[in-house]
Amino acid sequence: MRSSEGRRGHLAGHSARAHGALKSKPRIGRAPGQALAHLRATGFKSPTPFEVRIAGEGAQRERLQAMIDPAGLDNVFLTGFCDTPREFLAGLHLYLQPSRREGLCIAVHEAMQAGLPTLVTAVGEMPYSVVDGLMGRVAPPCDSEELAKALKWFLRAPYKLARMGEVARSRVLDRFGQAHFAATGAEIFAQLPVRRHPMLPAIASPAA
Repeated sequence: MRSSEGRRGHLAGHSARAHGALKSKPRIGRAPGQALAHLRATGFKSPTPFEVRIAGEGAQRERLQAMIDPAGLDNVFLTGFCDTPREFLAGLHLYLQPSRREGLCIAVHEAMQAGLPTLVTAVGEMPYSVVDGLMGRVAPPCDSEELAKALKWFLRAPYKLARMGEVARSRVLDRFGQAHFAATGAEIFAQLPVRRHPMLPAIASPAA
């Protein structure tokens, strides 16, 4: 986890990989704001300053901004389309992926590879990649209250984030890195049926 003087101490973010993601996945962008609003409503005060950056662009941007402003969430920023995800991730201390549905979710793996702990929802492959409490937290989908609790857990223990990020990077490289990919491919290839006898050379029939 990185800190910087003169700025908010800790940064959390969500990055939608595809242009127009705020159009296709509006609830992903909405979820962090709902969780923060819930924390504020319950009187929670973070022991460390932080801000949330949501990367992505699309038709839902104005709608999301219209939800952020009345709630007084002055630490939530819609940063727009990002074509340099590595740079975006390098400026964060925690990555959020509060999806309603997912497949493999490469974005989470990219965040883990960047050495970030992650806060994800239990959909798709994510709860199998992120071990709850070890390299991040896993919350149920579509539950802003539980998402808020998980975020509160991180904010109360920022000193844990750096180590969790190291574990996350190690896990994703072990499971999805080049060495594992090569070993898995070799194992699959070894199980393929192999012709046990060499093919005999073809003999042309004598001309009539």
